[in-house]
Amino acid sequence: MNTPPSQPLGMQPGLGGPPFDVREVITYVQSVQQEFAEQPEVYAEFLDILKDFRLQRIDTQAVVERVSSLFQGHPALLQGFSVFIPADYHSETSDNAPRATAA
Repeated sequence: MNTPPSQPLGMQPGLGGPPFDVREVITYVQSVQQEFAEQPEVYAEFLDILKDFRLQRIDTQAVVERVSSLFQGHPALLQGFSVFIPADYHSETSDNAPRATAA
């Protein structure tokens, strides 16, 4: 019986994209929290989006669309988010926002 190779400790698959280090996720989430320190409802909405994805209530395309809308005007956060999504969902816009482009 063939079993898939195990991932290194701390590595997890992204939103259907390549594996990433959990520390990268923590650092990114902390940067979102800091960016929206004066708007805790935006940070809470971001966490809700991630929770909905984890619970399979929404798919990758919905995550990309919701995060892109939520972080509009915050190109650094959008660029950082693009690391966690499959290349099929990347499309450069005027502020480097990831945009759902997969069929």
